[in-house]
Amino acid sequence: MTSTPVPFSDGCVKVADWLAYQAAFDIPAAVAFNLDAAVAFTEPGCRGDSQRFQPGRYNLANLTISNDSIRSVTVPKGWRVTLFEHADFSGAQAIIEADTGNLGGEIDGRTSSLIVENTLR
Repeated sequence: MTSTPVPFSDGCVKVADWLAYQAAFDIPAAVAFNLDAAVAFTEPGCRGDSQRFQPGRYNLANLTISNDSIRSVTVPKGWRVTLFEHADFSGAQAIIEADTGNLGGEIDGRTSSLIVENTLR
């Protein structure tokens, strides 16, 4: 079986682009993205270890990925993820409302708590 690379510049696949790509290459639905959760990744480009998040508040004790390791995030349309530098929702913060393949800035690899919201509800 040949692997076809996903052609997206920042390495983080946008949902609409993925659906078109999936259809064009007849990729089974079983490998399609699940659109009901935000996902944080430990590497840029939406790679590495990951953790899925439903709407809610997640402190350090709730993270299954390493502390200070979040480098990229996928966010469903209409959702918002607020990343906090320290536990207990304190320190520097970044509000993410779209898929972000490289967080950059002072929050990159320095997240210890986060809030996930579905702004459509």
